Amino acid sequence: MTSLNNPCDPSSVSAAHPAPRRHRFNISSFKLTALECDLFSCFHIYIYLQIFNTYTELAVISIHIKKLIIILISIYSLQSYPAFIRGKAASVKLFLGYESAIEYWRAVGSGLAPRPKPSPITRVSGEMTSATSIIEALPNLRIGNCAPTHALVSRKSRSYRSDNVVHHVCSGELPSGSFSDVSNRVIVASPALCLLHAAQHTKPSRLLPLIELCFEMLGGYSLCEGTKRGFVNHAPFLTKAEIDAFLRGLLPHTRGKRALMRALRYALPNSRSPRETEAALLLTLPEQFGGYAFPSPTLNFKVHLSEQDRRLTDKECFYLDLYWEGTLAAFEYDGADHSDPEQIAEDKARRNLLSTMGFRLIVVEKAHAGDIRTFNQQIAQLARLIGVEVAGVNRETTGRRTRLMKYLFNPQHLAQCTYTRPLRLETQAPVQTVSTELF
Repeated sequence: MTSLNNPCDPSSVSAAHPAPRRHRFNISSFKLTALECDLFSCFHIYIYLQIFNTYTELAVISIHIKKLIIILISIYSLQSYPAFIRGKAASVKLFLGYESAIEYWRAVGSGLAPRPKPSPITRVSGEMTSATSIIEALPNLRIGNCAPTHALVSRKSRSYRSDNVVHHVCSGELPSGSFSDVSNRVIVASPALCLLHAAQHTKPSRLLPLIELCFEMLGGYSLCEGTKRGFVNHAPFLTKAEIDAFLRGLLPHTRGKRALMRALRYALPNSRSPRETEAALLLTLPEQFGGYAFPSPTLNFKVHLSEQDRRLTDKECFYLDLYWEGTLAAFEYDGADHSDPEQIAEDKARRNLLSTMGFRLIVVEKAHAGDIRTFNQQIAQLARLIGVEVAGVNRETTGRRTRLMKYLFNPQHLAQCTYTRPLRLETQAPVQTVSTELF
């Protein structure tokens, strides 16, 4: 005896073609996803409806309604096709990731875009795939300089090649706090997820740009060309506790996790400028990488002033660039932004007062940073204050340190990597290339 429980199955119909059961076609429950807006998917839906019609007793009008639905899907994009077809389907969203997400966060730090709110979303779904729709969503995001746009999709079948859009597959479940809501249509990867995306495209021999990006996200600055200092200060986007919690929520073999964990071993929080980041890297990286292997300092250590000290200055407190607690030793690097006469006078008054408070400062100026012999002498003085020993100077050690200094103190080295490239407000001069293969 033939079963008729599944009217869509040809094997369930007897040779005598008994009358199949009636099935009600409910348009309001006909849900579609982003993929079904593609013509190829619409073809599959059409075939399914034809099979369904063959073994049901729907009226001719119902067939025409179904064909009309297919036509409407082909004409309209997922954002504009009629709501009665969509039913309760989730609204389409643009998921920004990789370079586009990093550039958006730099726009937030520079005050060019609103700071997004944390999103409860932990998985990419209902994503926008149309290149035209993605481009239309970008004008108000301040990421026009990042071409092409990098968007996330839930599976490979929803990605395609385009000159304007690059799709990245992000199919797994992510930890809480992986996304932030820019608007009801746009979702951006959180700073922690941005670091993971950068780590996924980082070669083991080029870890240094990833470390610098970690400094930026954990610090209080965003790279922005066209500004006076080349960066803008703001509150940190990310804390050490947040990135540690994010990493614990990832699966053990998540791509990029190991590289990110390695980079975070050398990253310090609270950096307020690229110059502080460069100084910290040069002093704390292991000797085999060209660093001086100093113990990790506290960046922007806050010095509270007593009531008596406040009478000698207009400041409520002072900040030390790099400070080793328990030693009263500090290191400061005066870059190009310290060449203004007023700034020079302010720095001298500040350092004089810090000296009377017992702090011992080693100050390196930009002019001395490129001279390895002079720089080594100043570092030896700092090592004596901290109580550490500097490895003996030989040809191999000198070569590694020279390469690291040449890379870090090159003013345009950040523009060589897509992840550390500053937000550009105007057309910039070509970038001079320096090797980043330091690890």
